[in-house]
Amino acid sequence: MRGYALARSQAPTFAILALTAGALLWQAREYMPFFVDDSFIALRYVWRLLHGHGLTWTDGERVEGYSDLLWLLLIAAGGIFDGDLVMVSRFMGVVTTMGAVLAIAFAYRPRRLAEMLPPLVGGLAIVLTSPVVAWSIGGLEQPLLAALVSWAIVLSYRLVDGCGDGRRTATRVGVLLGLAAITRPDAGLFAAATCGGLLATSGLRRSNLQTVARIGSIVALFILGQVVFRRAYYAAWLPNTAHVKLAFTWTRARQGWEYVAGAEPYLRSLLLMALAAAAASAIRRESRRRLVIALVNAVAWTAYVVVIGGDISPARRHLVVPIVLLALAIAEGVHGIATRGRMGRGLAAALAAVGLVTLARAQSRDPERTHALNDTWPWTGREVGAFLERAFAADRPLVAVDAAGSLPYFAPHLPCLDMLGLNDRTLATRHPPEFGQGFIGHELGDGDYLFGRRPDLIAFGSPIGDSEAHWRGGREMQRRPDFYPLYQLVRFETPEGVSTRLWVRREGRIGVTRTESEIIVPAYLFDTPPGGFAGLDDGGRLALRVDDSHPAFIGDLHPGPGHWSVRVEGSGDVEATITGTVSRIPAPDDADGSRGELRFVLRDDAPASITVRLRTGDRAFLRRVVFRRWTT
Repeated sequence: MRGYALARSQAPTFAILALTAGALLWQAREYMPFFVDDSFIALRYVWRLLHGHGLTWTDGERVEGYSDLLWLLLIAAGGIFDGDLVMVSRFMGVVTTMGAVLAIAFAYRPRRLAEMLPPLVGGLAIVLTSPVVAWSIGGLEQPLLAALVSWAIVLSYRLVDGCGDGRRTATRVGVLLGLAAITRPDAGLFAAATCGGLLATSGLRRSNLQTVARIGSIVALFILGQVVFRRAYYAAWLPNTAHVKLAFTWTRARQGWEYVAGAEPYLRSLLLMALAAAAASAIRRESRRRLVIALVNAVAWTAYVVVIGGDISPARRHLVVPIVLLALAIAEGVHGIATRGRMGRGLAAALAAVGLVTLARAQSRDPERTHALNDTWPWTGREVGAFLERAFAADRPLVAVDAAGSLPYFAPHLPCLDMLGLNDRTLATRHPPEFGQGFIGHELGDGDYLFGRRPDLIAFGSPIGDSEAHWRGGREMQRRPDFYPLYQLVRFETPEGVSTRLWVRREGRIGVTRTESEIIVPAYLFDTPPGGFAGLDDGGRLALRVDDSHPAFIGDLHPGPGHWSVRVEGSGDVEATITGTVSRIPAPDDADGSRGELRFVLRDDAPASITVRLRTGDRAFLRRVVFRRWTT
């Protein structure tokens, strides 16, 4: 009987969670497969941690290129049970978003259906907004941060209400805000805002000062713990992300204002509902205090977002937490109106219905929603990364990337170089004079440093690469006079049909290899005009496809003077011809020179060119061309 009564008393909370979760999941379906490239950066750290490589992005120097430690550890815990880290992060995102909804339900603890209205309206105000829906499956830490902050604020209601054990409640608030501070390094701002709100509402009484000191000291311990870990593990005082992204300039402030102001038309009804809630609650002292706590946090974080210049990711991710805080204020306003009898409940329900419908309709017009729906380019990194992993895992080439997320994540065994500096300390600490005036996170680069690292593969721009560099470091590399002699643009095609344009170092781990008696040229360094490509052959090995329309050609080879034989390795029936200052010598077992090894004499270090054509059949796959010295 007691269990039945308990379940019945909790039924309204379960109903709220069911309705809001249904609304969230229904909308999340429309955003699939939204998952930003930065989320894949985080997942590469998680993958390497789970596979014994530490909390690192690549081999070598340890760099803290993430800004969401607790989120990474949470995903890693889930990854122990499920190797699909994308699904784990999406699951955690949805669960923690619902955690924020649960915090609102906890604040009002409805026991009867008539008491459901405030938390239901607050919960729907959260899950009907595009930023919350998108980032519930987008792969970054915003849902977790929103859940921690909302629970901290809801528990702080008990402090301003004077309910329960103040010391115990303050400890819980401090722990939640401390966890928020290690979810994002800048989330300590919520602790400062909450403590400021408590002082503003409850004054400078000794008990209140002790409460604030208790919360602040607990948060400070969390922050200190992470700083000690960072210093010991990464030998740094600040995360690498701070060096790459933070710049306190007027340009950043203007960008931040445009970021926040640009969201107003689509969140206007949420703001109006929050203002109406504040007006309706102004006459109740308890409600005023609660609103101050929530709104001070919302204003403080929004102001911070303006100062740092907003964000370049789709769907307004830095506004997820303010949206949840406004929803808390709305729930309090609805609660204040609904407690005034049946007429008050009716009025609150009518106003909430109009506001929520208007909010939902506005989301469909938000251009950032379209941005998120169309932002699918990171998924090309899945095919490209898996292809490079399969083709080059044994050689372990150094892969230089601008997009440091999906391609490196899906090629986890390949060492990588982040050309934008997020995961490279050297680049992160070399700021150009105009730093803070450009595109956030894309301003750094040093062509000489990148070139000196001798990357074997370079993907400019997106994971599929490009012939021309997009950002500072790549452009400086391409301006070097020795770039084009050393690098060749190669078109690879994955088994899924994704075509890439990657720069390959001609000599190195995956380029031409030389000994005194042998030179091996990978077939993918041959040109196959017009539009030929290298891919995996029928046996799953990297090869260059040759057919009637795409013969293979390579010029400007310098084997050196002497007697040479050339052998083409692969599958299919092909013939090779060599041109240049050479003397052709038929092989002993091939009097007519049409089959077997091609032999020639090179009198000096003049260049030679080789053309490989299909002789019979419809296609052939070339893996490599081998030059060997021979003696008469």
